[in-house]
Amino acid sequence: MMFWRTVLLLAFSYLLPIQAVLAEELVQAQRIFEGVGLDRPVWVGALPGNGGQFVVAEQRGRVLLIGGDDEKDQPHKRVLLDLTRDLPNYADRGRDQLGLLGLAFHPGFEKNRSIYLHYTASGPRRNIVSRWLMGKDGAIDPASEEVLIEQRQPYATNNGGAIGFGPDGYLYIGIGDGGAHADPRNHAQNRGVLLGKVLRIDVDGVDEERGLPYAIPDDNPFVAIADARPEVYAYGLSNPWRFSFDQETGKLWLGDVGENDWEEINQIKRGGNYGWPWYEGTHPLKKPGRGEALPTGMLKPEIEYPHSEGRAVVGGCVYRGKAIPELTGWYVYADYVSGKVWALKPDEQSRVLSSTHLLTIPHPSSFGEGANGELLICSFGEDPNNSEDDGIYQLAPARKE
Repeated sequence: MMFWRTVLLLAFSYLLPIQAVLAEELVQAQRIFEGVGLDRPVWVGALPGNGGQFVVAEQRGRVLLIGGDDEKDQPHKRVLLDLTRDLPNYADRGRDQLGLLGLAFHPGFEKNRSIYLHYTASGPRRNIVSRWLMGKDGAIDPASEEVLIEQRQPYATNNGGAIGFGPDGYLYIGIGDGGAHADPRNHAQNRGVLLGKVLRIDVDGVDEERGLPYAIPDDNPFVAIADARPEVYAYGLSNPWRFSFDQETGKLWLGDVGENDWEEINQIKRGGNYGWPWYEGTHPLKKPGRGEALPTGMLKPEIEYPHSEGRAVVGGCVYRGKAIPELTGWYVYADYVSGKVWALKPDEQSRVLSSTHLLTIPHPSSFGEGANGELLICSFGEDPNNSEDDGIYQLAPARKE
């Protein structure tokens, strides 16, 4: 155990930020969609086929369409789907990780009109991933839901929530370890359960042999392992709240929310074990119990930061827009508690060459990309329990004096 710990820490040392090579005055956060009235936005993205309109998901359970008025050029919103009566109340103490957690458009959305939601339900408490259809009128048909995955959650925390299609056309899903301190049931290391994992499924097929409403990609890493779920793509994760694919390289970047002292950013690889709950970042957290052995081959994070800098990482996106050319190829991420927004520069092997603080916004909850590749940031505002100043920001070049 000591040998592995030493090797892990030495290997990680070269990943620490060398120095900032981006000026902190490079970007600013411009608030957009002023006046539309948002309540805890957790997802934002351009409507496929119409880059001038955006879809926003609120934690309370609403999916909104936001666009400009042709005559007044003022943003307005339309409710596409309202699940607020069906979802558990996230505002209760200890339940702030419940609700509508993620949204993804099918790569063929313009033809099949399929949208995928990741949310929590109660009675019993569980994660649900389901497919919905947008009608010709633009609204999401509330009777069209087809449930793909239901995963029981033992606690109200660490639900994960990330969901998105990869460049391979498969749906990737992040589900947390189920909650409580240090994953007491060791879900994240148990490949036989879906908790504490990134999953990968083919939503365009079915698996009749296993009785699944989706197919399992043949190259999923544990398809042939008897005691593993075939959906599992990577494991050893605490709370994969947000991930994204680099539009240029296809690499999958994920922010895994920590617990005691450290937050981390990982590049997710097929079959990778990211160490939770034995490690929080590169730091030992939990000792093996009687008869247990510490797993080998755990992958280290690309970067980590202590709770003196923030307490809940929000995975972001690699910038591929045009407005800020100096930021191209940098991965932008944030911390929900401190509000800090950083950028890190990876090389071709994804080793971190540099990291820098860009700016600060109040309680960033999620990142999104517009049709032009520009980065958007959802915010819960100064007071997360008061929606008065919740909103969406866009990264833009800093004003020149």
